[in-house]
Amino acid sequence: MSILIALTVVYAIACGTLGAEPGAPLWLSWPLPIWSRIAHDWRRPRAVAVRPDYTRIAMLEHELFGIEPKPGTAAAALVNAKHAAKALRSAGTSLHNEP
Repeated sequence: MSILIALTVVYAIACGTLGAEPGAPLWLSWPLPIWSRIAHDWRRPRAVAVRPDYTRIAMLEHELFGIEPKPGTAAAALVNAKHAAKALRSAGTSLHNEP
């Protein structure tokens, strides 16, 4: 049993030292990518989950279905700004059309 443990330790040392070199044989280099994934992969930053854009959704609902957004939200401010711009445009064109 102690011989098996000694051989395992020698193989692990050989894999750690000789298997890290470029062009190392597969029988020495196969444990390194697995160990890197186990030991270091948890440190890599994960991609942040994409969150829904509620303002854009509310604007699309307003444009497509005529649903007014909740008052006090960014979507409501955008809708009000669109209404104001539309009123200014229509007032501006009517002034230019008069003689």
